[in-house]
Amino acid sequence: MVAAPPDAGGRADSGGHPPLAVIVVNWHREQETIDCVNSLQSWQRLCPEIIVVDNGSGLDAVSRLREALPGVEILANDSNLGFGAANNRALASTGARVVLLLNNDARIGEEDTTRLLETLRSRPQAGFVGPVLEGASPPHPVLSAGGRDPVRFGRTHSTADDRRQELERAEPFAVDYVPGTALLALRRTFEALDGFEEDFFFSGETADLCARGRRLGYQSFVVPLSRCRHNLETSAPLRDTLYAYYSLRNRFLLLRRSRGGGLAGARWVASGALRSLLSLATGRIARARCLVLALADGLRGRFGPANPRVER
Repeated sequence: MVAAPPDAGGRADSGGHPPLAVIVVNWHREQETIDCVNSLQSWQRLCPEIIVVDNGSGLDAVSRLREALPGVEILANDSNLGFGAANNRALASTGARVVLLLNNDARIGEEDTTRLLETLRSRPQAGFVGPVLEGASPPHPVLSAGGRDPVRFGRTHSTADDRRQELERAEPFAVDYVPGTALLALRRTFEALDGFEEDFFFSGETADLCARGRRLGYQSFVVPLSRCRHNLETSAPLRDTLYAYYSLRNRFLLLRRSRGGGLAGARWVASGALRSLLSLATGRIARARCLVLALADGLRGRFGPANPRVER
């Protein structure tokens, strides 16, 4: 059984390490990242270490981040290494006991983060905890009440209807995985799992991380009383191309890593083919091409970064 985490509020430990670090990855959205960090810096009690990883946005972007965020550690990658690799680099650079991964288009308050910390502290079996994700605009609908196994489910985010009883009870509940939009864990948990598998590049890596954690006894929990606002509008232009490609292709990587059966693979081949045909029929040519490419790469085992081929 996993030991309960130490206190994550207030002072640094005897070695000078802050109790909590927040990692934010930037890719060509500097103002969004600056606004996200500013919201974290408004907290009054937790006072986290904040690490921003720029994923190959260029020298001008890094300069802007450093100028706008003095005192914040900025790690600059020469190229876009993907979500998992960017977070792995930041995880290796911090001595914090507890780490919160936060998208730059997400906003979580101090009290909501404190509720996540309390859940991690009070449940020894908890490896990963996360909030309920809500839309950024009123009436703030539930976008995700935890993740569902992407090998088994086409819609991987649980809705309010899916989790109505759990949300009404307001007690933390177990899920297949915590979305990487806002995910809290002990740093030693990431270390025990050797961090993220970087071949995913984007999408599926947190589902894989939580699945590997589950095999070591770590469970994933969503905390209903903790809420995080997620603005999907900023990423909308990418959803027909990059998001469509990686979310389909990486299901085949998850299948390989979980040693899933042929029936599951056949299902995703059929689903991808149907979605590409529907995209063609509705004039979404770029999306159709990306889905076909995702099928080809997934079946051939071609994983890792693919942005240049997807975006051309």
